[in-house]
Amino acid sequence: MSNAKRKKIPISGITVCFFFLAPIIWHLSPLEFINPEIERFFYYFFLFGGIVAVLLSVVLIIKAIEGLDAVLGVMVIIGYLGFLLFIIILMAVSWGMCSYTTGEVLYKKGNGDEIVIREFGCGATDSGAPTKSVAKISSFTPWFISIQRIDTTSLDKTKWKRVIRQKDN
Repeated sequence: MSNAKRKKIPISGITVCFFFLAPIIWHLSPLEFINPEIERFFYYFFLFGGIVAVLLSVVLIIKAIEGLDAVLGVMVIIGYLGFLLFIIILMAVSWGMCSYTTGEVLYKKGNGDEIVIREFGCGATDSGAPTKSVAKISSFTPWFISIQRIDTTSLDKTKWKRVIRQKDN
């Protein structure tokens, strides 16, 4: 195997890891997209980019190796990755069924931060009532917001202003 081919295989592996790990790391971070359409594009970009990265990596591996045993090994790996990809696509399709919605605003701060009631639900009435939590929403950039759970009993009342909701007539 030539030296140039040896360098291409680790680079393709790093690319595959990037396309599969970036959405997982993003999902675990406290940041969220402001617009759900941008979030959907983000996940589709990494989903289809991961597919392309896997296929290109397999092509590089097949070009780099010789012999029937190696090709059969790569075919088994392709089958495994195909099954894994099917599971990931299935999860991606059902990912948007359950989500957070921002409910009532409880407190506001001068810099635009808000403390709100957030609800996590799946939209179906048979799945039960949505789970409610109190969270602080801070604008991180024009595209991202930071979400943090917060205890309202320890708020500094001089910095936060209570939002009084008007009753509908």
